[in-house]
Amino acid sequence: MKSKILTLMLFSLFIQNVSACPSWPIGRMLIVDETGKPIPNAIVWKCYTQKDSFIIKKYNYDEVKDTNIYTFWSRSYYTYSRMLKTFRITAKGFADVVIKDLNFINSDNDEDKLPLIVVTMYTNKYVKRGDLLTLLTSFKYETKLEVKDSVVLKLSDYLEAITDASLVSEASRVANYVVKTYPNPVKDILNIDINLQVIKPYNAKLLNAQGQLLSEVELNAQTNTIDMQWQTAGVYFIQVYNPEGVLIYAFKFIKI
Repeated sequence: MKSKILTLMLFSLFIQNVSACPSWPIGRMLIVDETGKPIPNAIVWKCYTQKDSFIIKKYNYDEVKDTNIYTFWSRSYYTYSRMLKTFRITAKGFADVVIKDLNFINSDNDEDKLPLIVVTMYTNKYVKRGDLLTLLTSFKYETKLEVKDSVVLKLSDYLEAITDASLVSEASRVANYVVKTYPNPVKDILNIDINLQVIKPYNAKLLNAQGQLLSEVELNAQTNTIDMQWQTAGVYFIQVYNPEGVLIYAFKFIKI
């Protein structure tokens, strides 16, 4: 009984010390769409991994209008420079934004003077590089981002995600895709991966070099295959449509 009481006393003392620990605002984040309008349903996640993350609470001081400004706080008082690790920003209808390293540098705790990062989110964004057409589901900013006064993060900053010539070969490093096909060239089997939970079937169309439809296949899983061993050697096209019938992926490949 005494040990239980002592444990409760120690736990109570620990809670008091933690709750008494002061905190300071160190920076702000404003999340907007392509037109610069705040996105009210955006959520910021603190990530260890994509699966292991927790939500950053929003401190909104405007009772009239939701400006969707997040205020970041720190319990460290030894320096005003704060390195924050990976953040993931999500909003329904928009591609995710992932920021690898975020560092607020400020010399004043006045909230009106806190460093501000403006993050621009984009709706479904298609990428076309040569014979590849695909849909991006997230953008990644992989370099350390230091915010002293204000920084605007826009599409051109996400590692030039839609203009980088190396995008196709390094897609998994730069951005996440809904659909991925491999190998190229194909000998027997063409693999089709869907990077989303498949609740309703997707549809794949196989076309020859003249654009003639050869076959259609329902894609009911995240990993699917098309048998190419009976097709003659040459150039082919694969098109993938989402359950709503929207073309989300098209690619030219070679059968050997």
